[in-house]
Amino acid sequence: MSIPESDFILQASDLSKSYKSGSRDIQVLQDVQISVMRGQTISIRGESGSGKSTLLNLLAGIEIPDQGEVVWNGTPVSTIAESKRPGIRASYLGFVFQSFYLIPELNTLENVVLAARIAGKSPKEAKSLAEHFLEELGLAERLQSRPDQLSGGERQRTAIARALINKPQVLLADEPTGNLDEKTAQRVLDQLLSVVEKHQAALLLVTHLAGFASRTGTQLHLEDGRLV
Repeated sequence: MSIPESDFILQASDLSKSYKSGSRDIQVLQDVQISVMRGQTISIRGESGSGKSTLLNLLAGIEIPDQGEVVWNGTPVSTIAESKRPGIRASYLGFVFQSFYLIPELNTLENVVLAARIAGKSPKEAKSLAEHFLEELGLAERLQSRPDQLSGGERQRTAIARALINKPQVLLADEPTGNLDEKTAQRVLDQLLSVVEKHQAALLLVTHLAGFASRTGTQLHLEDGRLV
Protein backbone atom coordinates (compact mmCIF):
# COMPACT_ATOMS: atom_id res chain seq x y z
CA MET A 1 0.00 0.00 0.00
CA SER A 2 1.39 3.40 -0.94
CA ILE A 3 1.91 6.02 1.77
CA PRO A 4 -0.06 9.29 1.37
CA GLU A 5 2.13 12.29 0.56
CA SER A 6 0.73 14.08 3.64
CA ASP A 7 2.39 11.51 5.94
CA PHE A 8 5.88 12.68 4.95
CA ILE A 9 7.33 15.55 6.99
CA LEU A 10 10.48 15.99 4.89
CA GLN A 11 10.94 15.16 1.23
CA ALA A 12 13.47 15.80 -1.49
CA SER A 13 13.12 14.95 -5.16
CA ASP A 14 15.69 15.03 -7.97
CA LEU A 15 18.23 16.96 -5.88
CA SER A 16 21.46 17.74 -7.72
CA LYS A 17 24.37 19.90 -6.57
CA SER A 18 27.76 20.70 -8.07
CA TYR A 19 30.60 23.03 -7.14
CA LYS A 20 33.18 24.93 -9.17
CA SER A 21 36.80 23.91 -8.83
CA GLY A 22 38.77 26.19 -11.11
CA SER A 23 37.30 25.66 -14.55
CA ARG A 24 35.74 22.31 -13.60
CA ASP A 25 32.27 21.49 -12.29
CA ILE A 26 32.39 18.77 -9.64
CA GLN A 27 29.09 16.89 -9.31
CA VAL A 28 28.48 16.11 -5.64
CA LEU A 29 24.85 14.99 -5.65
CA GLN A 30 22.76 13.74 -8.54
CA ASP A 31 19.00 13.09 -8.64
CA VAL A 32 18.74 12.34 -4.92
CA GLN A 33 15.34 11.22 -3.64
CA ILE A 34 14.39 10.90 0.03
CA SER A 35 11.14 10.86 2.00
CA VAL A 36 10.99 10.99 5.80
CA MET A 37 8.04 10.13 8.02
CA ARG A 38 7.42 11.31 11.59
CA GLY A 39 9.39 9.22 14.08
CA GLN A 40 11.46 7.52 11.37
CA THR A 41 15.19 7.01 11.94
CA ILE A 42 17.45 7.01 8.87
CA SER A 43 21.21 6.68 8.60
CA ILE A 44 23.26 7.92 5.66
CA ARG A 45 26.73 6.49 5.07
CA GLY A 46 29.28 7.28 2.42
CA GLU A 47 32.95 7.90 1.78
CA SER A 48 34.55 11.13 2.96
CA GLY A 49 33.69 13.86 0.46
CA SER A 50 30.72 11.95 -0.93
CA GLY A 51 28.33 14.82 -0.21
CA LYS A 52 26.68 13.73 3.05
CA SER A 53 26.99 17.12 4.73
CA THR A 54 25.95 18.88 1.52
CA LEU A 55 22.80 16.77 1.47
CA LEU A 56 21.91 17.79 5.03
CA ASN A 57 22.50 21.45 4.15
CA LEU A 58 20.17 21.14 1.16
CA LEU A 59 17.48 19.43 3.24
CA ALA A 60 17.78 22.25 5.79
CA GLY A 61 17.45 24.96 3.15
CA ILE A 62 20.90 26.31 4.02
CA GLU A 63 22.19 25.59 0.52
CA ILE A 64 20.17 25.81 -2.70
CA PRO A 65 20.18 22.82 -5.09
CA ASP A 66 21.12 23.24 -8.74
CA GLN A 67 17.92 21.38 -9.50
CA GLY A 68 15.24 19.54 -7.56
CA GLU A 69 13.03 20.45 -4.64
CA VAL A 70 13.01 20.14 -0.85
CA VAL A 71 9.61 20.03 0.87
CA TRP A 72 9.04 20.73 4.56
CA ASN A 73 5.76 19.32 5.82
CA GLY A 74 4.10 19.72 2.43
CA THR A 75 5.54 23.17 1.66
CA PRO A 76 8.29 23.51 -0.97
CA VAL A 77 11.21 25.42 0.56
CA SER A 78 11.60 27.40 -2.66
CA THR A 79 8.16 28.96 -2.05
CA ILE A 80 9.09 30.22 1.43
CA ALA A 81 10.38 33.80 1.49
CA GLU A 82 14.12 33.84 2.20
CA SER A 83 13.57 36.18 5.14
CA LYS A 84 11.19 33.68 6.76
CA ARG A 85 13.24 30.53 6.28
CA PRO A 86 15.52 30.93 9.35
CA GLY A 87 12.57 31.28 11.72
CA ILE A 88 10.75 28.29 10.25
CA ARG A 89 13.97 26.28 10.17
CA ALA A 90 14.65 27.02 13.86
CA SER A 91 11.33 25.53 14.94
CA TYR A 92 11.06 22.76 12.34
CA LEU A 93 14.60 21.35 12.24
CA GLY A 94 17.22 20.59 14.87
CA PHE A 95 20.95 20.23 14.19
CA VAL A 96 23.67 18.22 15.92
CA PHE A 97 27.21 18.59 14.57
CA GLN A 98 30.45 16.73 15.12
CA SER A 99 32.17 19.81 16.59
CA PHE A 100 29.50 20.73 19.19
CA TYR A 101 29.59 24.50 18.45
CA LEU A 102 28.84 25.51 22.04
CA ILE A 103 29.50 29.12 23.06
CA PRO A 104 32.51 28.92 25.43
CA GLU A 105 31.48 31.93 27.56
CA LEU A 106 28.07 30.43 28.38
CA ASN A 107 27.36 27.59 30.77
CA THR A 108 25.44 24.44 29.84
CA LEU A 109 22.04 25.83 30.73
CA GLU A 110 22.67 29.17 28.97
CA ASN A 111 23.84 27.44 25.76
CA VAL A 112 20.57 25.52 25.54
CA VAL A 113 18.35 28.43 26.66
CA LEU A 114 19.82 30.63 23.92
CA ALA A 115 18.42 28.39 21.16
CA ALA A 116 14.92 28.70 22.59
CA ARG A 117 15.20 32.46 23.02
CA ILE A 118 16.29 32.85 19.38
CA ALA A 119 13.14 30.92 18.41
CA GLY A 120 11.02 33.44 20.33
CA LYS A 121 10.29 31.63 23.58
CA SER A 122 10.00 33.62 26.81
CA PRO A 123 12.89 33.48 29.32
CA LYS A 124 10.78 31.44 31.74
CA GLU A 125 9.66 28.90 29.13
CA ALA A 126 13.16 28.64 27.64
CA LYS A 127 14.71 27.94 31.05
CA SER A 128 12.08 25.34 31.92
CA LEU A 129 12.52 23.51 28.60
CA ALA A 130 16.31 23.64 28.83
CA GLU A 131 16.28 22.14 32.31
CA HIS A 132 13.90 19.42 31.15
CA PHE A 133 15.98 18.29 28.18
CA LEU A 134 19.28 18.54 30.06
CA GLU A 135 17.87 16.41 32.86
CA GLU A 136 16.57 13.93 30.30
CA LEU A 137 20.08 13.66 28.87
CA GLY A 138 21.70 13.16 32.27
CA LEU A 139 23.13 16.66 32.70
CA ALA A 140 21.08 17.95 35.64
CA GLU A 141 24.26 18.29 37.73
CA ARG A 142 26.17 20.18 35.02
CA LEU A 143 23.88 23.15 34.35
CA GLN A 144 26.38 25.73 35.59
CA SER A 145 29.45 24.21 33.92
CA ARG A 146 31.07 25.90 30.95
CA PRO A 147 31.96 23.83 27.86
CA ASP A 148 35.65 23.63 28.82
CA GLN A 149 34.61 22.00 32.10
CA LEU A 150 32.63 19.26 30.35
CA SER A 151 33.77 15.97 28.86
CA GLY A 152 33.33 15.39 25.13
CA GLY A 153 30.25 13.28 25.74
CA GLU A 154 28.72 15.91 28.01
CA ARG A 155 29.33 18.61 25.41
CA GLN A 156 27.65 16.53 22.71
CA ARG A 157 24.67 15.80 24.97
CA THR A 158 24.39 19.54 25.62
CA ALA A 159 24.35 20.07 21.86
CA ILE A 160 21.60 17.44 21.52
CA ALA A 161 19.51 19.20 24.19
CA ARG A 162 20.00 22.47 22.32
CA ALA A 163 18.87 20.84 19.07
CA LEU A 164 15.74 19.41 20.70
CA ILE A 165 14.62 22.36 22.81
CA ASN A 166 12.34 23.80 20.13
CA LYS A 167 10.77 20.36 19.66
CA PRO A 168 11.70 20.00 15.99
CA GLN A 169 9.95 17.53 13.74
CA VAL A 170 13.26 16.49 12.16
CA LEU A 171 16.69 16.18 13.75
CA LEU A 172 19.71 16.31 11.43
CA ALA A 173 22.84 14.81 12.99
CA ASP A 174 26.11 15.13 11.07
CA GLU A 175 28.69 12.66 12.46
CA PRO A 176 27.56 13.51 16.03
CA THR A 177 29.92 10.97 17.62
CA GLY A 178 32.92 11.66 15.39
CA ASN A 179 34.91 13.46 18.12
CA LEU A 180 34.22 10.89 20.84
CA ASP A 181 35.90 7.68 21.94
CA GLU A 182 34.02 4.47 21.15
CA LYS A 183 32.53 3.92 24.62
CA THR A 184 31.34 7.53 24.96
CA ALA A 185 30.06 7.51 21.37
CA GLN A 186 27.92 4.44 22.09
CA ARG A 187 26.45 6.10 25.18
CA VAL A 188 25.68 9.33 23.34
CA LEU A 189 24.05 7.41 20.47
CA ASP A 190 21.95 5.45 22.98
CA GLN A 191 20.66 8.67 24.50
CA LEU A 192 20.13 10.34 21.12
CA LEU A 193 18.00 7.45 19.83
CA SER A 194 16.09 7.24 23.11
CA VAL A 195 15.18 10.92 23.30
CA VAL A 196 14.28 11.08 19.59
CA GLU A 197 11.95 8.11 20.02
CA LYS A 198 10.36 9.61 23.13
CA HIS A 199 9.60 12.90 21.36
CA GLN A 200 8.64 11.26 18.05
CA ALA A 201 11.09 13.35 16.04
CA ALA A 202 12.46 11.95 12.80
CA LEU A 203 16.23 11.46 12.74
CA LEU A 204 18.65 11.67 9.82
CA LEU A 205 22.00 10.43 11.07
CA VAL A 206 25.12 10.86 8.95
CA THR A 207 27.78 8.41 10.12
CA HIS A 208 30.71 6.51 8.67
CA LEU A 209 30.24 3.65 11.16
CA ALA A 210 28.30 0.62 9.95
CA GLY A 211 27.48 -0.43 13.51
CA PHE A 212 25.85 2.90 14.31
CA ALA A 213 24.01 2.97 10.98
CA SER A 214 22.54 -0.48 11.68
CA ARG A 215 20.71 0.91 14.71
CA THR A 216 18.43 3.10 12.60
CA GLY A 217 15.25 1.83 11.02
CA THR A 218 16.41 2.65 7.48
CA GLN A 219 19.99 2.56 6.19
CA LEU A 220 21.00 4.49 3.07
CA HIS A 221 24.36 4.81 1.33
CA LEU A 222 25.54 7.80 -0.70
CA GLU A 223 27.44 6.46 -3.68
CA ASP A 224 28.49 8.37 -6.80
CA GLY A 225 26.20 11.22 -5.78
CA ARG A 226 23.11 9.03 -5.39
CA LEU A 227 21.34 7.52 -2.40
CA VAL A 228 21.02 3.73 -2.53
